[in-house]
Amino acid sequence: MSIDLTKDELRKLLKLHRRLKNKGDAKSADRIKTIISLAKGYSYSEVAEILLLDETTIREYAKKYEKGGIDELLAYYYKPYEGFLFDYEIEILCEELDSKIYLDAKAVCAFILEAFLLMGAFAYLLSKWGVSQLHWGWFIGLSLLGSMAFALPVVLLWPKKINRAE
Repeated sequence: MSIDLTKDELRKLLKLHRRLKNKGDAKSADRIKTIISLAKGYSYSEVAEILLLDETTIREYAKKYEKGGIDELLAYYYKPYEGFLFDYEIEILCEELDSKIYLDAKAVCAFILEAFLLMGAFAYLLSKWGVSQLHWGWFIGLSLLGSMAFALPVVLLWPKKINRAE
């Protein structure tokens, strides 16, 4: 697929490329470089090699440009993964992250596990059996178990091997 650009279109693309590059939008700038390079006669594989992108990506950019011009080329349809946390859990997590410094994602995951796993187990039991079928003994027991989860150190949940040779 060859892309034919007039001198005016090429000039506009070069101007837009400079503007995007200066704004720090390298991804969009690469998309425009792709179209310019293809219009100048470079092959898909050559453009892919120069821009360090996959040839399939180059072909996809060309299809987008042919389909809807620069607007379609620069349109992003990515929808990020939202995870499994409910809104109130996200609020609790945000408060925790604002109040403490975590050095890695593993520690954040440990907090989420401690804070929400037992709540999730309790909610499951409530939904499975219903409140009327759940004895108050279970309720009190799970509540105590849930409060103990906050007191248990993460070390007990994921014990590491200790080198006893010392």
